[in-house]
Amino acid sequence: MNKRFFILIALAAGFCACSNDDDKLIQEEPAPVRKISIEVIENPMVIDGTKGSLSATRGSVISTSSLNSFKMNYESAEYSVSKSGDTWNTTPDSWPYGVDYDVPITFYAYNGGEYQYPGDYISFTIDENADKQKDLLVATDNVSYNYAQGKVTLAFDHACAAVDFQLCISNTLRTALGTDLSINSVTLVNIKNTGKYYYSTGWSGLDGSAYYTLTNSVFSLGTSLQTLGCGTLFLIPQTFGADTGLRINYTVSDNQKETFVSMAGYELKAGNQYTANIKLGTAHIN
Repeated sequence: MNKRFFILIALAAGFCACSNDDDKLIQEEPAPVRKISIEVIENPMVIDGTKGSLSATRGSVISTSSLNSFKMNYESAEYSVSKSGDTWNTTPDSWPYGVDYDVPITFYAYNGGEYQYPGDYISFTIDENADKQKDLLVATDNVSYNYAQGKVTLAFDHACAAVDFQLCISNTLRTALGTDLSINSVTLVNIKNTGKYYYSTGWSGLDGSAYYTLTNSVFSLGTSLQTLGCGTLFLIPQTFGADTGLRINYTVSDNQKETFVSMAGYELKAGNQYTANIKLGTAHIN
């Protein structure tokens, strides 16, 4: 075997080695990371003028300035989103794996309850302790990575209704009593407090029979409307039935009594804030 043959073998081996190294480099090159970013805006609550004026507790309604964290889902992939200064940070921080970057996908955001997939709905229960209630905010965005450069823009809507309560007695009742009415407690009874919020169609499957204490403090009730100190209640939108209303414990001539004021037909719509004005008359108090 001559020297030229050995040189050809060596060159061939060298080419093979280089080729294997090139293949290895190509195989090990990491895929580019597609970062995700969040922009948050809000559609504010609507004041329903047919049910009274806006109460002074408007500040208890969550807005984008007081919203500090929420969750977001794409199918079963869940993101935790939190605010740092003016920046929203996501965990994980990359676009969903395996998605065509030119194909729009839908993200579902929410600040309470449990997201269910398939179905794309929030399973939600309002806490019977008013201090722990959630003003449920929801948002969606249908977007492709390449179109938006990874930005998901979420316009939050209020999925619940906000309700404040004002009470007074009628002039006729005031005359009959000869004095203001001594109230011991007021409770809102038989409220449906659990349901499913579908992003496509809204609320369904409402259930429950919750009671909410509006006040346990003794106070004198006159003919001018008084706002109860319980603050704003966040309730699932519903139309009250005949057994939904206020259970009022009061004292007349040193005797404690109780009456029920039905709120049948009172309708709550998502994203609206109401003030329920209740007037007690001689039909309620004896």
